[in-house]
Amino acid sequence: MKELIRVFLIIASIFAISFIIIKVTGILTLEDIEEYLQEAKNISPLYVGLLISFLLFADLFIAVPTLSIIILSGYFLGFMLGAVFSIIGVFLAGFTGYIVSRYYGENILLFLIKEENTVVKNGLQCSSGPIVFSLVASFNQLIISLASQLDYI
Repeated sequence: MKELIRVFLIIASIFAISFIIIKVTGILTLEDIEEYLQEAKNISPLYVGLLISFLLFADLFIAVPTLSIIILSGYFLGFMLGAVFSIIGVFLAGFTGYIVSRYYGENILLFLIKEENTVVKNGLQCSSGPIVFSLVASFNQLIISLASQLDYI
């Protein structure tokens, strides 16, 4: 259980650090986002959809506000096209994440955990995996809910 919590904290820290770096360095500011949104109204829906799919796919590697992108896809493309391109992006991220973890997951876990006695031939010995997965999913929704309230404070 300790190993899974440690892995969760390391991955969460990586995503938080990428978000902080983007925020502190000013790579993407609020003014840039407003400008991009104004330009997006004049661009072909195909390009906007491909950009949305790419951003949702990029969420696999860097911190991207997924919920906001999906909502904006509906705003710019309408319900059907927004849903289609959002599903494509989320599917690509999920499929790629599965393939990467399938082939490189054990090596990544060995690198993060660095304890030989917790790894067996078929993966980690863990009887509380579903509990940890449920906690991670609940924690993710809690963070999204709290972050959405920051605009109202």
